[in-house]
Amino acid sequence: YEELMKVASIEPLVNTFENNPLLYRKEWCDYFQQKGVVVQAYKPLQRGGPVLDSPTVKGIAEKAKKTPAQVCLRWNLEKGNAVVFKSLTPSRIEENVQVFDFSLSSEDMAKLDAL
Repeated sequence: YEELMKVASIEPLVNTFENNPLLYRKEWCDYFQQKGVVVQAYKPLQRGGPVLDSPTVKGIAEKAKKTPAQVCLRWNLEKGNAVVFKSLTPSRIEENVQVFDFSLSSEDMAKLDAL
C-alpha cells in the first residue's frame, strides 16, 4: 500500500485477499481498515477446505444451529470485512447468504481468531 501510494493518484477503496479463521491476517485487516480500505475476504471458505472441518468451527456451528460455512462467513462479516464466496450449487448459495440472522459471541470470535 505504501509503495503504491508513492505513485498512485487515487487511493484504493478495496483490497482483496484470502482471509478465514485458519488464515486470519489480522495485521493486514487492521492496517487496511485503519486506512479506510475495505477488506474483501477472498476464499473465506477455503473452497470447502480444512476450515470447514475444524472441530472448533463445527462446534460453534452446532451451538448456533448453523453450518460451518455460515460461521466462517459470519466471522468475516463481524470483522467488518466484505466476503466473496463461490458456489455452483443453488442450495449452498442460498445457505451462504443466510448469515444475517445470528451473531457470534465474543468468546466464539476469540476461539476462531486463535485457529
